[in-house]
Amino acid sequence: MEVYLYPIKTAALWFLLAAFLLSVPYMIYCYRKYGEVSILRTFVVFAFIYYLISAYFLVILPLPSKESVAAMAPLKPQLTPFAFIGDFLKTTGFDIHDRSTYLNAFKSAAFFEPVFNVFLTLPFGAFLTYYFRKNIVAVTISSFFLSLFFELTQLSGLYGIYPKAYRLFSVDDLILNTLGGMLGFFVGLFILSLLPSRDKMDKKSYKKSLKVGYIRRFLADIIDLVITNIIYSVLNFRLDLPFHIYYIIAFLYFTLFAVLTKGRTIGKLLTNIKVGVAGEKMNLYLGTVLRYILIFGMLIGLYFASSKVQDTAVTKQIYYLGVVTAIYLVNLINWMLGFFSEKRFWYEYLSGTKLVSTFKTKK
Repeated sequence: MEVYLYPIKTAALWFLLAAFLLSVPYMIYCYRKYGEVSILRTFVVFAFIYYLISAYFLVILPLPSKESVAAMAPLKPQLTPFAFIGDFLKTTGFDIHDRSTYLNAFKSAAFFEPVFNVFLTLPFGAFLTYYFRKNIVAVTISSFFLSLFFELTQLSGLYGIYPKAYRLFSVDDLILNTLGGMLGFFVGLFILSLLPSRDKMDKKSYKKSLKVGYIRRFLADIIDLVITNIIYSVLNFRLDLPFHIYYIIAFLYFTLFAVLTKGRTIGKLLTNIKVGVAGEKMNLYLGTVLRYILIFGMLIGLYFASSKVQDTAVTKQIYYLGVVTAIYLVNLINWMLGFFSEKRFWYEYLSGTKLVSTFKTKK
């Protein structure tokens, strides 16, 4: 059992890294394609990623040393179809007419190995059917090529890392893995009867796409702040700028981009949102400029206020960080309390602006 648990536990660690690296691109993709990040869709997609990592590690792990592989006798590929049946009958003494042979036979490695090969690709077929909406022909072909990829990985000695193959290439594995994918097709149909279909998920996301949630606007701000930090860092490398210049750069970035693109910045463009007016009386360009004057004027004021604090009870950095954190908490509380009304921050009320979705709802 440990032979199977070790690759799965290793896959869990690699999955955490993959999830961290893919989370922002995935969210951008969802906001661009669906207008919303669905919890169910996210669970299915990341479960599929975890499955693929686990399946791959089950095929290649544990890794032997290069020296031990070099000392091994060459492994001859097993090219006889259904040889696993003969191996099962020979090694277990199974006799269909003798019930006393059943228990030992079904507890043997000769039984579990082919069963494992079926179950290895069963989730693959289920995912392809349920989420990717593939028919049984596409599932069968895809399962065969996934199995072929696994077998060639073993045959190539992990793409040449090892001097020779350290695991056996077997045509039976191709057959059993393909069978597993086909069985997964029917499991996918069963899951489809229990959970919302991909089409229902899409329609639900389209309905929610017109709402600009806190996470969506936070993601857009993070992208824009990363860009402004890069700009400041490049300029600071050459000019040794004081830190308050960063806020001026950020103000110019947000304001000029939003004015020139009618409310968009790069982060807002990627997440399908823009700055809009909250009422007919406010001009978009004037409201946009006032919006960012309020935001960055406050931050610049806090920066200079922090410089007046003496280095006694608290440091300037802790003072500034604490005040800015408090502001974000106030904004978040403002957002949460406005759960049943239009969700706008204080500077949006004062500037007469709001964030609106630019996602084009699909029929």
